[in-house]
Amino acid sequence: MLYLKSQINPHFLYNTLETIKGIAYARGVGEIREMTDALGRIFRYSIKGGDKVAVRDETEIVQAYIRIQKVRFGDRFTVREQYSAGCEHYRVIKMILQPLVENAVFHGIEPCLYPAELTVGCREERGGRELLLWVADNGVGMDPDRLEQIRLSLSRYGREPSSDSAPKQYIGLLNVHNRIRIAYGPEFGIAEVESAPGMGTRVSIRLPAEEDDHV
Repeated sequence: MLYLKSQINPHFLYNTLETIKGIAYARGVGEIREMTDALGRIFRYSIKGGDKVAVRDETEIVQAYIRIQKVRFGDRFTVREQYSAGCEHYRVIKMILQPLVENAVFHGIEPCLYPAELTVGCREERGGRELLLWVADNGVGMDPDRLEQIRLSLSRYGREPSSDSAPKQYIGLLNVHNRIRIAYGPEFGIAEVESAPGMGTRVSIRLPAEEDDHV
């Protein structure tokens, strides 16, 4: 019964998004059509298929999310991709980059009073045994106290019984960190959070380099 019930909500949402997209197309509202198309793609990706995907699939969903935010923010920020050759074929846990990009947009770029830049990248490390992925912005950054609080939450998350009461504003970071630790072990996860007021923020993720079986 739970399985059958779980099929209804996604089906309803898909059809609703398609209806909105159709109305937007008929009335010539390109921005709404663009956003609903990207949102539908993200939703399908997040709930269908396995828990691990190729890096190329993860980056495509990041691009879909950025399409939504570009409608809202216009030219207030640009995007730079720094994916090393071959990284697109590795496997990673699904939906680990999008939450970091979302944090960068809302906490780093949105408060900016100047045009900002968002960078997303991936490279091999340690002789091809590990992957380093990162999301960075040159937005408002954060003060040392807040940065230290985030680092402390990451170091404790998943190790203490009180982890469920982690600060809500960091839940995206903590969710990504803990899912990686559960999948790969405590040596992996969010490797570093670097930030300074007025200088932006950079969040790095470390993962084992798993080849995609479908390559």
